[in-house]
Amino acid sequence: MPTTLNPSRPPGGKYNTRHCPALDGVITPADCGAKRGSKLDCPDDCPFFPFARAGFDLWVKVDNAWTAKALEYVERHMKLARFQEIVQRQRIPMPSEQLELECAVQNALYTVLFIQRDAAGSTLAQKWESENWAGLNNDEQVMMRCRLRGRPTVIEVQRIVDAWCVECLDVLDPAAGPFRVLDRGLAARMVRFSRILTWLIPYPHFSRVSASAIEMPYALWPEWRATVEQRHQTARETRPDLTLKDFLAETIVETTMLVGELNDAHRARMLASLDVEHCLTLFRYTCPRADLERVFDAKPDFERIDEGERSHADRTLVAYNWVGRGESATLAQGTRGDAAAGTDSSAESVPVFGTARLFEGLVAFDTFSKRKQAFLRQIVERDFGSLLAFERETVKSLAAIMDERQRRGRILAFAEHLAFGDAAQAAPAAADPAPQNPDAAQKALAEQHLRDYRGFLDAGIAALDGLSPRAAAADPEKRPRLIELMKQHLVILEQRNRDQGLNLTLDWALEELGLRELL
Repeated sequence: MPTTLNPSRPPGGKYNTRHCPALDGVITPADCGAKRGSKLDCPDDCPFFPFARAGFDLWVKVDNAWTAKALEYVERHMKLARFQEIVQRQRIPMPSEQLELECAVQNALYTVLFIQRDAAGSTLAQKWESENWAGLNNDEQVMMRCRLRGRPTVIEVQRIVDAWCVECLDVLDPAAGPFRVLDRGLAARMVRFSRILTWLIPYPHFSRVSASAIEMPYALWPEWRATVEQRHQTARETRPDLTLKDFLAETIVETTMLVGELNDAHRARMLASLDVEHCLTLFRYTCPRADLERVFDAKPDFERIDEGERSHADRTLVAYNWVGRGESATLAQGTRGDAAAGTDSSAESVPVFGTARLFEGLVAFDTFSKRKQAFLRQIVERDFGSLLAFERETVKSLAAIMDERQRRGRILAFAEHLAFGDAAQAAPAAADPAPQNPDAAQKALAEQHLRDYRGFLDAGIAALDGLSPRAAAADPEKRPRLIELMKQHLVILEQRNRDQGLNLTLDWALEELGLRELL
C-alpha cells in the first residue's frame, strides 16, 4: 500500500501549523488545502497532498467527492433519462454486473463532460470552467484539470515497482517518456511489457487507469492499431482536427469491443489453419489380453510406452505409440515437420502418429489425422484379424473440441501451445500429482528451456521474413519487429514465472542479440 503518513498535529486549535515542503516552512491547514497543487508545487512525499503517493488515501476521498459533484452537475444540465441512455451505450462486458455498471457510468461521465459538444462547440467541462468550477474545492479543481487532460490510450508496462505501482510508457505517444501508474490491481495482474487499453488520467506525481482497462494481446496489436487508425482517418475526412486519442475517447466502447472481436477472429483463423481432427477408433478384443500384446510387441509399427511415462490418473492397462517404422515408415515422408497435436517429430527421432491404449476389454486408437487413421485401420483389421472386433469410430475437428471446451469454461492451453509454439504449455489429459522435488523439476524445466531457445536464435522466423533473430538484430529494418517478438515471448515467460512460481529468464538471449533495452 502507498506510504500514508498521519503526523500528529501540535496543540493550538484551528490555528495549528504544519511543515510545508513546498515552502520549506510552516503553513496553516487552511492555506495548505486552498493552495496545494494549484499555487504550490507539492512534492511526492507530502502526506497532505492528495496527488502525491504519500497522500494517496486523500486522493481516494477527493475522487469520491469529485464523482458525486460531477454527476450532480451533469444532472443539472441533462435530463436523467438522457444520461441513463448514454450509460447503457457505454456498457462493456465485465466479470460482474456491478463492475460493468460502474465502468459504464465512469465512461458516460467522461463522455458527457469532456467529449460531447454543444452547438457552440463547447464541452460541459468548459462550461463549468467558465463558472470558475462552482461547487468544487481546490483539490477537486486540481482533479478536474487533470481529468481534462485524460484520454484513452494503450500503455505498456516497463517494470513492476512494487505492490501498488507500475512504470509504463504510452505506446501511442512513446516520446512522452516513462510515467508511474498507481493501481494495486494492475501491479498484481500485469507483467513486464504487458499492454493495456485504458482511459489514462495523469496527475502531478502518478497516473490512474480506468476500471474498464483491458489487456491488449500482442497477437492482436498490429491489426487493432491498423483498424483504429483507418477508422480515425475516415473520421478526419469531415473533422481534420480530430486527434487519435480524442477519436478513441469518442469510440471507447467500439475500440474496446474490437479487442474481443479480433481475438475471436484470430482464434477462429488459428484453429481453421490447423486442419487437425481427433480420430478415435475403438475395438473390442475377443482374446486374452496377453495374446493381443504379443501381436503389438511383434510389430515395429508399435512401441510400448513405459508405465512410468504415463499419467498417474491414466486407467490404461498397456499403451503403445504408433510410430513411423515397419509398414508405417511410408507415412514418415513429409511428416517430420508435423507439429500437430499428439506428435513428437524432432529431426533426430522417429515420428509418432498416434497411440494405442488397451483398457479392460477395449483397444482405443488415437490419431490427429483422418488419413493416418484410415491407414491404421487397414493395418489393424489385416494383422489382428479375429482378435479385434470393430466397435465405433469418432472424428472431431480440433476447432470443435476447443469450442466445446470454451463453452465449459476450460482453459485452452493446448490451443495456445499450437499458436505460440510453446510445448511446455500443452495441457495434459489429466493432471499429474505435484512433483516430489519442486526445485529439481524447476531446474529441469529451466535447462530444457535453455536448450530449446538456443535453437530459436538461429532459426528462420516467419514474423521476421525468414530471418533468424540473430540476423534480424543486426538489420535496422527488422530490429523493431524482433523487439516486438521478444516482448511477446517475455510476457508469456514472465506470466508463467508468476503463475507457476518459476524463475526462468531470457536475459542471456537478450544479451546475445544485443537487445539491452529489454533487460
